Amino acid sequence: MCPEAECEAGLILQYNSRIYNGVGLKNGILTIYRLGCVLAVKEIGAEECWLKMRNDEQYLCFFYSLDGMHYKKLNYVINTESQNTHAYNGFLSLRPGLFAAGKNFALFQNFVYRGLK
Repeated sequence: MCPEAECEAGLILQYNSRIYNGVGLKNGILTIYRLGCVLAVKEIGAEECWLKMRNDEQYLCFFYSLDGMHYKKLNYVINTESQNTHAYNGFLSLRPGLFAAGKNFALFQNFVYRGLK
């Protein structure tokens, strides 16, 4: 994933436009979101990276890599159990996706979705 200047791009697990969890990269800084708010930031010193998101048994975790082969786990795990079905006055579920926000664009390559077995 390679966001241009003034653009944040990343992976998202979204309930609606206000309730989402995810990880995004902008200007060499990874930002982790929980319930639509910033949970944490981490300087990685790179303008592009590979991201992974894993939702296993309602526990969401994030990984990043600078070379696409060696991944580092970010030290935050989000419990998403309360964010499904009839939470927040909706009847929705969490849906995975990609996002790009800001004044520019992002290039996503090699996107793969795998359901857990």
